[in-house]
Amino acid sequence: MAGAFWATRALEVVKRNDGPGLLWKRIKLTTTRKNNAKKRLKRLWQVRSSPLLSSSVPFPLRSRRG
Repeated sequence: MAGAFWATRALEVVKRNDGPGLLWKRIKLTTTRKNNAKKRLKRLWQVRSSPLLSSSVPFPLRSRRG
């Protein structure tokens, strides 16, 4: 089931104490993060299965008028 959470962030950016720049630190996938990932995946699948996106008519793009 862990493969379903591939988009869940497992690394966190933290500031280094010994010098300039940032450091990527590994974080645990807690139950809260896992539940948030489930909610995000459910919303994504609802959007993908909506009738607007599944129709054969292309989605109209708005043009910018300057």
